[in-house]
Amino acid sequence: MQRILKSIILVILTFSVCLGSVQADDASEPQLVYLPLISNEKYVKPWIGPDGGFVVCMVTSPTDAKTIYAGTWGNGVFKSTDGGLSWIKSSNGLGDLLINSLAIDPQNPKILYAGTYNDEIYKSTNAGETWFHSSQGIQDYAVVYTIAVDPHNPDIIYIGTRGKNAVDPPPWNGIVYRSMNEGINWSPVLENVGGSAQQDWAYDIVVNPKDHCMVFVAMHEYGVFRSLNCGDSWDSMNGNGLTDLSGRALAINPVGADNNAIYFGTWHRTGVYKSANNGDSWTNQYLYSKIYNMDLDPQQPEVLYAADFYAGILKSTNGGITWANIGLSENLLYTVMVNPLQHTQVFVGTAGNGIFRSDQSGSGWVHSQAGLNNANITGFQVHPAQSTNLFTSTSRGGFHLSRNRGESWQQLNNGLTDLDATGVVLHPQNPDQIYLLTISGGLFTCTLPNCQWVQNNIGLPALDLTSSSSFEFFPQNELESEILQSDTTDELVSTKSVSYQTLNDLVFSTSNPAIVYLATNANGVYKSQNGTTSWTQAGLSGKNVQKLAIHSTNSEIVYASVANSATVYTTNNGGANWVASQVPGGSVNDLGISQSQPGLLYAGTNNGLYFRTEGGAWQLLGLSGKVVTALAIHPNQPGLIVAGCFGEVFYTKDGGQTWISGPGDLVGITIKSVSFDSNNVNLAYLGTSTQGVYRLIIK
Repeated sequence: MQRILKSIILVILTFSVCLGSVQADDASEPQLVYLPLISNEKYVKPWIGPDGGFVVCMVTSPTDAKTIYAGTWGNGVFKSTDGGLSWIKSSNGLGDLLINSLAIDPQNPKILYAGTYNDEIYKSTNAGETWFHSSQGIQDYAVVYTIAVDPHNPDIIYIGTRGKNAVDPPPWNGIVYRSMNEGINWSPVLENVGGSAQQDWAYDIVVNPKDHCMVFVAMHEYGVFRSLNCGDSWDSMNGNGLTDLSGRALAINPVGADNNAIYFGTWHRTGVYKSANNGDSWTNQYLYSKIYNMDLDPQQPEVLYAADFYAGILKSTNGGITWANIGLSENLLYTVMVNPLQHTQVFVGTAGNGIFRSDQSGSGWVHSQAGLNNANITGFQVHPAQSTNLFTSTSRGGFHLSRNRGESWQQLNNGLTDLDATGVVLHPQNPDQIYLLTISGGLFTCTLPNCQWVQNNIGLPALDLTSSSSFEFFPQNELESEILQSDTTDELVSTKSVSYQTLNDLVFSTSNPAIVYLATNANGVYKSQNGTTSWTQAGLSGKNVQKLAIHSTNSEIVYASVANSATVYTTNNGGANWVASQVPGGSVNDLGISQSQPGLLYAGTNNGLYFRTEGGAWQLLGLSGKVVTALAIHPNQPGLIVAGCFGEVFYTKDGGQTWISGPGDLVGITIKSVSFDSNNVNLAYLGTSTQGVYRLIIK
């Protein structure tokens, strides 16, 4: 019976009527044909990982230690029912997948709240199965940083918000709202902190479980505020020992004799302050730490955990008097959570490297993120001789390898001192030799199967950090931009004496693989004539070069695009001189070169896909009005081109005469890379910024 049903479905799909075709008004504009994409049964799973990514917040069910929710940056909410071992997406109904905060009703575990970055707050009444907007009275497009539910009266909820315009200079329109009816309506209860010209915002809110009308708020620049009447009025609790007002995190002792203890974490690197009298006075155990989140063990409230964004997890076992670093310092940390019903279990959400779990109160950290698909893919490759082997580089997650076409992944970062990878490249003659580009560690290489990474940085531009404790933090997505714009004195502390300029692209010459070119963030192009052993500068010094392409038969001819520019540069003498040309489509986001037609160059722009032959003028190939973010030309089928756009993908099999629209489940997703399986003309892979890799079947 199942076989008959499958046959019927296949017949229906095969004979589905085309969704329509559009003929451009301009006769030169190729035809767009919208056809249904029919899945190949062999590749029924479109999203293939790898697991991990940006996890901003977590919350646990008050009645079931194994039910946990995670808020991700770009793929909504995920839910685990097995204590964090595996996750499923739980975002149906969310209008914004950038999740900033989560909270759960302490008396009804089916009721949850999710604060977003662009679309206020959402509510679920069925344990995350579906969500609905619940923002009546909240400012439009509000960023919701924190949610606190009154543990004694869950009808009362507090949220800390700011206006989206906080990416600009103040005023930031920061408002604390309160709902008295489970989020149906909201009213402002604390605003204009710092004055109307500032309007500072709240990063964290806690309700005193011993006195539910006592509420504390941590302000971004203006310290701690307290209400003694459930939010009707507020007082500043600054001074009396509180010398750093850069509020980021709060934690409060829910039980025991020390029931007035409250902890305040700062992001200006003075660490954690403690008050034993509800904020009337403070003491500080100085830590040079940028605290982003805190939690305490509810069964042993002297045990606290603090997430230092740059330097790992800090733990105190004596109520904040002393602290020790207990690991994960190689990651950027965003949140830490103690499972209240299984208090030795601690979870950490990272900026780019998914979720870590400890079942031993902070010892023995392991990844705990199977199925959590939120990776920011910065590069992707398919092994040309073994198509089952896939390779990815990810933002903050380093290098991942799959040996079974994406069914499972292995993270291989041995020797990799910078997990912030920007691209991955295979050697054209030995694809087991892998090269990884990074934000600050330069160029790394390893050889399968062991893959022990070593640096290949001789001659590359370095930043000497021996006299400085910081280097520029280059954001790769909106969350990181948000961090820099919110935390205005941000610096990225390096344990290395030398850091390297960010590397953006690396290309081998197909005619002579000993010749390699490298694009850097601020130092133009570098060239190696010995297969990456050493490097020399090859022009465009001072420019942020993003993409490179090499002529298929002449290694002296190289093309380069720079960030936010419609200019493509060409050198005919290996980088000694460069000539600029303007692409009519605006900013160039990607370059592609034909391997079978020397000199045929493609450019993906903010207004379509352009091409030019050697020495010719730029011409529109198609997709006018589309922002083409990534492109690829099949190495064995020159007429097959895939163009990734914002929220959609198109492909042509006839060199651009006709374009076919891909699947509809890419809406709202940025495609960063397109890669072909060279052995299968019907298969391509799309690397995205928020949901990992998408497997595209071409029909």
